Amino acid sequence: MTDSSKYGRYTDYFYEVQPREDKLGDWGVSPYAYLNGESDLPGATYNVGFQVIKKPVKLQTEPHFHEQEQYHVFGGTKLPNVFDFEAEIEFYMGDDPDNLEKIVITKPTIIRVPRGVWHCPLIFKSVVKPVFFQAALMYGKYAAIKRGTDKDGKSILLYEAKEVR
Repeated sequence: MTDSSKYGRYTDYFYEVQPREDKLGDWGVSPYAYLNGESDLPGATYNVGFQVIKKPVKLQTEPHFHEQEQYHVFGGTKLPNVFDFEAEIEFYMGDDPDNLEKIVITKPTIIRVPRGVWHCPLIFKSVVKPVFFQAALMYGKYAAIKRGTDKDGKSILLYEAKEVR
């Protein structure tokens, strides 16, 4: 809850970021932060996480796409020099989940993933120095479309909506 005396009539537009202490595994630094779109900030059309990755990890293994744009930000953690970056990250994207292009990231990068474009896996292959990672979805609730199989073995699209808490 935001302190109304601090922000006056604009209180409803502020979200004071809370540290999250979830167990991430040895690959991530805790605490980390997250804005869960409209569930944290009513009316928001933006979901964003703030994480530091310190060891190799596969964060997303399953290709999917979103109904809105998403941005992936990768940078160094030694502020103010975000260019102090030593990592190798694989990111896949394309129009067909069976034929995704592998992109290798070795320096600070921002990726714009247009709505409807398949992407992932996201693999932090080598992490020599910790990496600041931010995934920002321009949507008030997290939702993704993935490929699945129906009871007859036919390929179908599955809509997955979840509240990240």
